[in-house]
Amino acid sequence: ASWAVGATGYSVHHPVCQTLVAGVGTPHAATNAVLLPHSVRFAAPRAPGPVGRLALALGAERADPELAADLVAALAAHAGPTRLSELGVSWGDIGEVVEAVFGRAELDETPGGHPEERELRKLLEAAL
Repeated sequence: ASWAVGATGYSVHHPVCQTLVAGVGTPHAATNAVLLPHSVRFAAPRAPGPVGRLALALGAERADPELAADLVAALAAHAGPTRLSELGVSWGDIGEVVEAVFGRAELDETPGGHPEERELRKLLEAAL
């Protein structure tokens, strides 16, 4: 894992999950599993090549970035909860989480650049 992080950086997924775990108290593994399909969908238009290759690695017949998100969601559903609300996150938490994560430097490593606050809010609301 450390090699992968060193080679690619964190992007949006890791800082958002860390912020949820630290700020809201969600369980680490479950938070990552719930948010991963949404993070892949978020990354699809920003990095269609790599996300499309993920679809191929997951057994798809074509390098389709949107399909990658669906495949990850199907796998993550086997891990337990599929919504942040099942982990105790409420609508009222979203604004605080967005505010806390927005300033994190790791977001600069996101393909396409640092996400806007509205993009982070949309990501979290989709996972809620």
